[in-house]
Amino acid sequence: MTQFYIVNGERMNTSKAALMLGYKNSTGLMYRIKSNGIPEGGDISHLHTCRSKMFVVNGQEVSITAAAGILGYDQSTLSRKIASLSLPEGSDISHLGKAFYIVNGEKMDIPRAAAVLGYDRYWLSKKLKRCSVPPGSDISHMTPGKRRQ
Repeated sequence: MTQFYIVNGERMNTSKAALMLGYKNSTGLMYRIKSNGIPEGGDISHLHTCRSKMFVVNGQEVSITAAAGILGYDQSTLSRKIASLSLPEGSDISHLGKAFYIVNGEKMDIPRAAAVLGYDRYWLSKKLKRCSVPPGSDISHMTPGKRRQ
């Protein structure tokens, strides 16, 4: 039977709550819930793991694992990006999300869009920046011109 709890004001099952709070799976979270005597449906926002760094994404405090999933990165890539920018724990990292574009009605990131459109991803990124195309735009019409011989 699925159990639901409150995390940051949102009702969610234990699997999603474990991810949001920085646990590898729901088993560790369930142990902490039982040892703290929290009834089903109770607020467990304070039970985030000590190991996981917490950041703000879209106004919600989440673990780096959950932030990586929300922003479209794997955890190690997001960790490196945060370290390279010297962002302290607790910072808002919503702006670090991958840019997604629409190509032929399908949402995709720049490397995949470049492959579909026939671009090198570096040149597609450069063209999108030069043309000030905001993320979320339909770029199906952007095909590379004729190459110089």
